[in-house]
Amino acid sequence: MREIEDRLHNIESQMADQLNVIKTMILNIEDKLAQQDSQYRRANRKLHGVVAELSESVQACTNLQFSGFLSINL
Repeated sequence: MREIEDRLHNIESQMADQLNVIKTMILNIEDKLAQQDSQYRRANRKLHGVVAELSESVQACTNLQFSGFLSINL
């Protein structure tokens, strides 16, 4: 009977250790996901900034071409 109790105790200890390892793995994954989310948000903001700058440049070029067209044809 004592042997069975010892085995059960060992199994319980092993399970607790394994659950702690799994918990640590999950916490590490959560940290990595948070870091990736932060990197994604920074990259997205930079991308939006570049797109806005390009849009402004295209608009400025279009306005120059249009105003040049008007001055030539007027």
